[in-house]
Amino acid sequence: MHNAESLVEILDPMFASQPLAYWKKVLDEGRVIFGVVQIAEEIINDPQMHQNGIFLDLDHAGMPGGLTVGSPIQIATHEKVAPSRAPALGEHSAEVLSELGFRPPKCRACSRAARFLNRQPRPLEIFAVTSTEPAVALALHD
Repeated sequence: MHNAESLVEILDPMFASQPLAYWKKVLDEGRVIFGVVQIAEEIINDPQMHQNGIFLDLDHAGMPGGLTVGSPIQIATHEKVAPSRAPALGEHSAEVLSELGFRPPKCRACSRAARFLNRQPRPLEIFAVTSTEPAVALALHD
């Protein structure tokens, strides 16, 4: 640790003098264990990451050919669940509101409120759904 800075000053220019492929060959031939720090694009295109199941296909209508990172957790007694896309905005709203006890007319009001809230906000705009039930939506934009 005492000479780490000096060592970096020596090694950095040396490693920068040749392309990565050269150093991989030299280190492999010398039987030196090493690892390469990759940038995001290199990681995504690394064949080993795909062969090891790190990246999984996530095909759906809005994003064909998409990838996601697989869960690193494995439980011996349970089969891994394949990843799926996140729900679209409002896709499960009626079901969730129904489970919370809102009746269908209130669910329709909530859907209208969600459409209202997801449009471009205006300064100091306040919107609330009022009824005898608890407030469903409130947004304040400044």
